Amino acid sequence: MNLSTMLTLVNMPPQAQEQIRNQKISFSQWQHCLTNSPKQFIAQLLADPALALTVLSRLAAEDDAYFPAHGLSQQVYIDSYRDLTIWAEDHHAKTGVWGITEVPWLTLTLQHKLFRLGRLQFEPLPSSPDPRLPQAAENWLNVHIPADGPLLAADCDASFQRAQAYFHQRWFCCHSWLLAPALQQLLPATSHIIQFQERFSNVAFFPDDRQAEERIFGGLRDDPGQYPTHTELQRTARRYLLSGQKIGTALGFFHLPA
Repeated sequence: MNLSTMLTLVNMPPQAQEQIRNQKISFSQWQHCLTNSPKQFIAQLLADPALALTVLSRLAAEDDAYFPAHGLSQQVYIDSYRDLTIWAEDHHAKTGVWGITEVPWLTLTLQHKLFRLGRLQFEPLPSSPDPRLPQAAENWLNVHIPADGPLLAADCDASFQRAQAYFHQRWFCCHSWLLAPALQQLLPATSHIIQFQERFSNVAFFPDDRQAEERIFGGLRDDPGQYPTHTELQRTARRYLLSGQKIGTALGFFHLPA
């Protein structure tokens, strides 16, 4: 696909688009590095967020043929690579410049190990990622939640059904701050996050994982008193942390009935 077309379809901001188009790279060199030396590929791009944005975008633009060849629509291609925009905007919000630091994560999409089907992303796993998960399941779909909209129950239902139909798997696992039990004290029962939680049975809790703070407040602070209080969740989470408690993350699973 034409680079400019792809960038427009994934809603990349105009300033970022201009930067990507103006930076010259050797496409074949980076494609070869991704295929043959993925660890080196990731390490080199982590050292230069602006270069990472350009390289990942150009490789993504050339990846459009894979999706229809494997029974996936162009919309799945566009949705899957919208992560480029999500993380470019995140980097710009934090630093004031356009770039990407989530290189290992975005590399999964380039390697066709991660797909977005509607509201959710799915990562097929050849074996159980954790011994605490039910051993009855040999294969799992690891669920990821893009940070670009509400978790409407109907949208999640549709995503899980699409994932089951495409991957032919019914066992789903998820390790996320969105499954943290503490959120039940911070959010109303009608919250979309709480409704998402209720699908899963948790098998492990990780109190020292600070992903929730990073997502809720946009970054980490040593002193919770320095966190912003622009939203109700920020205010309740800040009070919770100031009381000495931790939000953490959790690992959970669920099985989609036949």
